[in-house]
Amino acid sequence: MAPSSKGLKLRSARHKAARAECSKRPRCVRNSWDSLTHIRRGRSVRKDGAEGHTAVTLRRSAVLRGVRAENLNDRLASYLDKVRSLERENARLEQLIREWYQKQGPTGRKDYSHYYTTIEDLQNQILTAAVETNKILLDLDNTRMTAEDFRTKYETEYGLRQNVEADINTLRPLLDSLTLSRTDLEMQFESLKEEMINLKKDHEEDMKSLQTQSSGDVNVEVNAAPGEDLLKKLNDMRQEYEQIIQKNREEVESWYESKMEEVSQQVHSSGQELESSNQQISVLRRDYQSLEIELQSELSRVGALQSNLEDTERRYNMQLQQIQGMIGPLEEELASIRCEMESQNEEYKMLLGIKTRLEQEIAQYRALLNEGQHGISTSQGGAGGGSSGGHGHGGTSGSSAQGGSGGGSSWCSRGRSSGGSGGKTSGGGGGGCGKASGGGGGSGGGEGGKGCLSRSSSSHSQSGSCESPGSFRRSEH
Repeated sequence: MAPSSKGLKLRSARHKAARAECSKRPRCVRNSWDSLTHIRRGRSVRKDGAEGHTAVTLRRSAVLRGVRAENLNDRLASYLDKVRSLERENARLEQLIREWYQKQGPTGRKDYSHYYTTIEDLQNQILTAAVETNKILLDLDNTRMTAEDFRTKYETEYGLRQNVEADINTLRPLLDSLTLSRTDLEMQFESLKEEMINLKKDHEEDMKSLQTQSSGDVNVEVNAAPGEDLLKKLNDMRQEYEQIIQKNREEVESWYESKMEEVSQQVHSSGQELESSNQQISVLRRDYQSLEIELQSELSRVGALQSNLEDTERRYNMQLQQIQGMIGPLEEELASIRCEMESQNEEYKMLLGIKTRLEQEIAQYRALLNEGQHGISTSQGGAGGGSSGGHGHGGTSGSSAQGGSGGGSSWCSRGRSSGGSGGKTSGGGGGGCGKASGGGGGSGGGEGGKGCLSRSSSSHSQSGSCESPGSFRRSEH
């Protein structure tokens, strides 16, 4: 019993040192390689000691598996605690994010709908003012075009007036010459009339003198040729001159009347044209003055509208700057919120990656534990049969097989099973072992009792490891 207790103490010391070394490491570093190395070491130990020290090696490997299972159980529990704490932290962060969104999220934004209505009203007013301004500009263009048309008409009429005045000025000397010729003709007519009167007087005097001469009583007879009749000649001359005078008078009167009619017609037509031109000039002057007044009024109205438009644009620009100033910090706040969301999302993704890695490690540990459990169960059955067969010197192969089955059942039931065939072959050995027995003869029974006691002590030392799979299953569930 002394060598086995020393071996157990050494193994427990080694396991404590390995556990202390493993506890010094971070839990995230404790991966499946430790368990794999421990399993490999256990397997190598089993292979190396299979020839000479089969029972000791099997016990050592069983103890190592139990310690390893306990270590894996502790690590798995710590990983599960870490996962639960990370889930709680994730839930807490999600709750904080939800509360922050409820406090400062989109629901807490300011309502700018009334500003939108006022902005729409102001935009409509600006549009109406722009339309009115365009109408006024069109009216101004139309009035400017009409003013230009009237100006061209005025210039043409003014040119016609100047032409008429020039014609009148050219006709005035003709009128003067006609008046002079008329006065000359009148003077000639008067002089001819006076001459005719004088001739009539002279003729009457001559007639009277001749009548007085012919009225005397003296008869003078002259035997001569009869003379010419002077009276007849005078009458003929008078008639001829009268005809010439009458003819000249008629010609002069007809010429004078024709000229006077022409001049009067020209004067009348020029007077009418002058009056019409004066009327048109007065009308155009009145129209020009009215258009000038309208133009001045429209220009003043345009100036007022432009000043109003500038005032409204200035006011709206100020309001727009204020709104943009309000939008700037809101955009900055939104950008900061987005940055925080991205950082929290990255943290969440990182935690999710850690969680997935932990789940993968847990699955790997679970597979290793299942494999270790399967190996422990198979190796424990083989170890029990080998010990009873090795120490039962007087037993047969059948008793060793029965002892092997009894040993396997005694390991799983904490050393309380009995080897049936071994007890049948050796009563002394059964009394020495208590409830467990090994096969063999008298001396072999004593050795079997020793082996059974050591087996019971090893089973008592591994009571925790026998319960470890159940505890692992409880923590796993």
